[in-house]
Amino acid sequence: MAHSIDKDDSDETGSWRAIRRPIILLLPSLLLLVIELFGAAATDNDSRPIFPALGRFYWWFVGSGMLLSGVAPITSAAALAVALRRRPPLSKRVKLLLVTVCTAFVSASCLGCVWTFLSHPTWTQGFSGG
Repeated sequence: MAHSIDKDDSDETGSWRAIRRPIILLLPSLLLLVIELFGAAATDNDSRPIFPALGRFYWWFVGSGMLLSGVAPITSAAALAVALRRRPPLSKRVKLLLVTVCTAFVSASCLGCVWTFLSHPTWTQGFSGG
């Protein structure tokens, strides 16, 4: 009986280890989404900043956002690759959830990259501080 409990604990630990690396690889994409969405939401209808105090941190936010815009698609694609070939094997439900989340983050980070580098990055307006 004690042996099966230990085995169940090791299976749970193995499952956590199996999803830990993709989650860590998705962190740059998550941070990029937070920065871009907050920057876009922190403007009024005329694209003027609504939080003047953020102007002090303008270059920190914009520099971080630009760096993450280049890095996040790569790390989220790596997370998807790791999720697809994950060993030890995960249950079908957990693997489907992990692959779906990774695919959503790949799409979102690629969109963020395009928004930053191929168009006018309006998300930066929320950090300009007026």
